[in-house]
Amino acid sequence: MPDKIEAVADQRELWRRQAEESANCVLQAGVLLMKSGAEVYRVEETMTRLGNSIPFVQSCESYVMVTGVICTVQMGGQTITSMARIHDTGRNLSVVSAVNDLSRQAERKHFTPDQILERLAEIEETPDFSPETKALWGAIGAAGFSMFFGGNLADLVFVFVIGLIVRFFTVVCEKIHLNSYLVNMFLAFLASACSVLLHRHVPEASQSIMIISSIMLLVPGLTITNALRDSDIDEPLSALVLLMQALLCACAIAIGVLIGLFMTGAM
Repeated sequence: MPDKIEAVADQRELWRRQAEESANCVLQAGVLLMKSGAEVYRVEETMTRLGNSIPFVQSCESYVMVTGVICTVQMGGQTITSMARIHDTGRNLSVVSAVNDLSRQAERKHFTPDQILERLAEIEETPDFSPETKALWGAIGAAGFSMFFGGNLADLVFVFVIGLIVRFFTVVCEKIHLNSYLVNMFLAFLASACSVLLHRHVPEASQSIMIISSIMLLVPGLTITNALRDSDIDEPLSALVLLMQALLCACAIAIGVLIGLFMTGAM
C-alpha cells in the first residue's frame, strides 16, 4: 500500500511539473506578444491555441490585460496558474506575426513546451529595424504630413529635419528608460521649439504646419487602434485602459507644444 501511494504521489508530481512547464511557456508567448504591441484579443486567442495544442493538456484558459497576463493550464487532474506583469511595451509586428504563426503550427504538429520555448527564443531574437532606418522613415512620414496639410517645399525640408531630430532623441530616451509621458512631452517641446526657430529664420515656412506635421510622429495611433478593436470585440476594460493611455499621451504632447511656444516667445 505505501508503494502504491508513493507511486500515485510521484505521478501527480509529474503531472504538476508538466502542467507548470506548459503554463510557463504559454505565458511567455503572451508576454512576448504584449511587449510587441499585439491586441488583447489576439494575445488571448494565441495563448489559448498554444496551450490546447500541447500534448495531454486538458484545457488552457488565458486572461489578458494591458498591464498583466494570466494563464491557467489543466493537465492530468492538476491545475496550474501563472501570471506575469507587463511593464514595457513596444512595436514589433514581425514578432507578433511570428508568434501567431507558431500557434497555428502548434495546432497541427503539437509541440512540447520545450519546443515552444525554443521557438519563442528564436522569435524574440528577430531583429527590429535599426534606429537609423526608423529615424529616416519617421522623418519621411512627417514630411509627407507637411504636404498633406498644404505645406510648401520649405515646410517639407524643415519637417524632415525636425523628424530626424525627434527620432534621434526618441532612441536616446528609450535607452535611459524615461517615463513615456515625459518623453512625449519633451519630444513635443523639441518639435515645437525647432519649428518656431526655423520659422523666424525662414518666414516662408509655416510654423503651424511644421508643428502639426512633426508631432504626428508622437500620436499614439497603435494604442488608439487597439483600443477601438478591443471595444469592438467586447473587451471594455482593456479598451478603457488603452484609451486613457492615449488621452494622457495626447495631453503630454499638447503640454510639450505649449511649453515650447512659451519658452520661444511664440505665445
